[in-house]
Amino acid sequence: MHLYLIRHGQSTNNRLFLDTGSEQGRVFDPQLSELGQRQADCLASHLMSLKNGRSPFFNDIKYLYTSPMLRAVATGLPVARALGLPLVAWKDLHEGGGLFLGDPAAGTTVGQTGPDRAAMAARFPELVWPPEMGDGPWWDRPFETPEERLPRARRVLDELLARHAPGPDGESGEDGVVFFTHANFYNYILAALLGFTERRPQVWFSLLNTGITRIDFFTDREPFITYQNRVEHLPLELVTG
Repeated sequence: MHLYLIRHGQSTNNRLFLDTGSEQGRVFDPQLSELGQRQADCLASHLMSLKNGRSPFFNDIKYLYTSPMLRAVATGLPVARALGLPLVAWKDLHEGGGLFLGDPAAGTTVGQTGPDRAAMAARFPELVWPPEMGDGPWWDRPFETPEERLPRARRVLDELLARHAPGPDGESGEDGVVFFTHANFYNYILAALLGFTERRPQVWFSLLNTGITRIDFFTDREPFITYQNRVEHLPLELVTG
């Protein structure tokens, strides 16, 4: 099984920080910026061209899963349309912390309420909202602490392997699985793969906006990171971190 970890395109929060160096004015579930939408469109065109060209690195994509956060869904939908595949929400692919806003006066971080099934269906009719996510808000709880993130990453990997088994006899299998996710959670997935049990490594693995990392899974040996943070689908002026 091949797992492609793809970060969302530039969000309005990303753009805010790039322009101001501050999170003042941050929203808890940002949309893609205009540049972020262009990145998503470039990603979709790139993957479609590789599929048509039978690239050995991308022509096996069969499953698309996304964080339910708006910026991830908006990144995944152009790819789903280009490849003719359903885009399925997976709650546990959300960014570290979940939906939250800081309260500078109190010095606290406050969890927010996310959209429910009906709201997401109205906004993204093509998105598949699986039954296990229920009909209510997908996020309605306090801020997710850093200590909760590595167990979630391990849970995601366990579920991934339950849904999409690696191939036998050293072959990685034919299933190509895409996760549209986030930079912070990406680091926790890598920490889980590296065998960390209490906290992620004190080093940051960069994943640029719409950057692609591929990890291959096998039945008889350890996972193999084939490449990390590829962005050749973007012209230089669209590369953002």
